[in-house]
Amino acid sequence: MTDLTNPERRRERDALADRTDVLDKVGALALLPGDTYTTTDLVAGFYGVDRNVIEQTVSRSRDEFISDGYRILRGSELADILSVTSLDRRAPALAVYPRRAILRVGMLLRDSSVAKQVRSYLLDAERHATGGVDIDKIDRSMLARWVIEAEDRAKDAEARVLELEPPARAWTSLADAAGDYSLRDAAQILARDHGVETGQNRLMDTLRVWQWVDAKDIPYQRVVDQGLLRQRPRSYEHPRTNVRALAKPQIRITAKGLERILTRLSEAS
Repeated sequence: MTDLTNPERRRERDALADRTDVLDKVGALALLPGDTYTTTDLVAGFYGVDRNVIEQTVSRSRDEFISDGYRILRGSELADILSVTSLDRRAPALAVYPRRAILRVGMLLRDSSVAKQVRSYLLDAERHATGGVDIDKIDRSMLARWVIEAEDRAKDAEARVLELEPPARAWTSLADAAGDYSLRDAAQILARDHGVETGQNRLMDTLRVWQWVDAKDIPYQRVVDQGLLRQRPRSYEHPRTNVRALAKPQIRITAKGLERILTRLSEAS
């Protein structure tokens, strides 16, 4: 099995660097506003190690992290970040990590149970993508484990289908209405009809984490193109000039978007 922590295995690490979806399988990753970067302290918290361990890991493989988008912010860029966070505004510089760099930490970090989980998921994905494993290395215990895992997955999938069958029928009729909903209405529907504990603000935070909206809470075009979110134009009359001007558009969640949100939140629970 490939040892991703080996310094000489950069080629293998580079080949897996886009599998950042693995991070969501092992824990909740906190990102700065904009959902693009996180900090050294937050990376350390995610992997359950001290800050200096992360710094040493980056120092040993700095070229790799820079290729992933790791940066040191200073000057106006730093000021922009600090102005919208609770971080110490007196900080002279701030190291920031995009998701690829966070994943890279998991590939290199030895003494972290979370990092070991990350590598396990990555290598499993690689094994399935390449069509299997070395036949000579398969033993009876491995075969038995794979059979048990396959049976467990089949049982989980069957239970999931039964669980979602009534909601699926409800969503079909809802989608036929071709409506869209405010954040507040969507949160109420999820809580009232499907038992999902959420509210307007928490739902907005979820959309940021999933990168459905940008730092200004504007839906990304890809999300709009997928029919998950819409924008409703709004205007207001200036109290002094009586001139009508455009206000920030209101986010609207489509029936398809509600269905996608319900599925993801149910899978995460």
